[in-house]
Amino acid sequence: MLTTIGGALYKRGSLYGASLVASEFEEPNILIWGPRGCSSQVVEATNNQRHLYDMYHFRVTQADMMMNGMATVTPQLLSMVRGCNVPGPLFFFLGDATALISEDLESLIESRISPDFPIIYVETGFKGDYRYGINETVFRLVQRLCRKKTERDPKRLNLIPEVGINPQWRADAAEVARILGKFGYTVSIAPCRSQLSDIADMTRASRTLLMNPDVGKKAAQYLSDTHDIPFFVPKKLPIGVWGTKLWLDEVAGFLGIGAEAVSKVHYEEEAEFFFIVRPGLREERYHVRANTIRESAFVVCDDRHRASQWARTMMEELQFKRGWIFPTWVGEAAPEEVRGVEVLPEGDLPSLTAHCSRPEVRVLLGADWVDELLEGRTKCKAIPIANPMSRRISLGARPYFGYRGMLNVVEDALNSVVC
Repeated sequence: MLTTIGGALYKRGSLYGASLVASEFEEPNILIWGPRGCSSQVVEATNNQRHLYDMYHFRVTQADMMMNGMATVTPQLLSMVRGCNVPGPLFFFLGDATALISEDLESLIESRISPDFPIIYVETGFKGDYRYGINETVFRLVQRLCRKKTERDPKRLNLIPEVGINPQWRADAAEVARILGKFGYTVSIAPCRSQLSDIADMTRASRTLLMNPDVGKKAAQYLSDTHDIPFFVPKKLPIGVWGTKLWLDEVAGFLGIGAEAVSKVHYEEEAEFFFIVRPGLREERYHVRANTIRESAFVVCDDRHRASQWARTMMEELQFKRGWIFPTWVGEAAPEEVRGVEVLPEGDLPSLTAHCSRPEVRVLLGADWVDELLEGRTKCKAIPIANPMSRRISLGARPYFGYRGMLNVVEDALNSVVC
């Protein structure tokens, strides 16, 4: 009997995260050095991002390296690098046993090719999970391309998004950029369907804002240390109408925006939100489902920090009766405590199944691996707030963050309730 959820179900490896970032660039070329399992992670990640790529996989065993060393590795590796000399950036991922090689592969490769060739070298090995891969790749991009000092624009802002953390992350970043644009800022979202020049242009910004404390902090610290570009990691996420206001209050302090300006934008956005939502209250089916929510419960499966913020929105803004959090990751950000919400043990499948099977649980927020595990064991409906997503197809830009994102959250919650 399966009593715990294996980490592989929701904790993809570092190469998966590195590939999520690489696939955000036009025609990326991905060179992988490692065992067969490395390529499967890259294929899954790039499919998840719905982006095309060229992949070259150099397979080598640990025995080859220990017995023959660089005499075997170097010629094949360099021939592959030369073969990748086509338009588009080359992401070179080292996925296995790099400690067994005595030579500096990064310097070796750069010495054998044109210095103008855009190579992004990322040594992930088997360290960490996919967040580690995301962080290392974003950092290497910034370190490689943000070398020249440029004149800074006081109204230009870098936004490092939640690359691949959730299915609608690009739409979430666009919604955050729209809100910040109301204060006169030009927001550069990178990496997000980017060119390499977009990364180089990050030195033109006056500040850097992170959307998630576990994504992009190393790159932001590099920009701060080398270009004096300060960065900020809000404790809140812009989830819900009131949650977005709390997030704005934090960000406004960093950007030097006055409280009056924040209130003006908030009241305008709030009025637009209720202008759309309130007419529905007159419809009987809307009214019945809204009342059903007040007698219902939910389960949210996500990293501990994000899950607590989703739980707050479900309890305080959608007025669910109670909820449970099933944490899939515990990062450095401190989660907030939410009244009426209990935190379940991480990885405890029987506990998750038991709570999702409760008759009052109508909504499940999380990735579709949870849907698959619970298939046939629960009647609650899923709202996709986390990756990986292999069953759900999403073609449009549909945010969950910000004021407009909350409209989608309300819509999905109402459609998920079985009356």
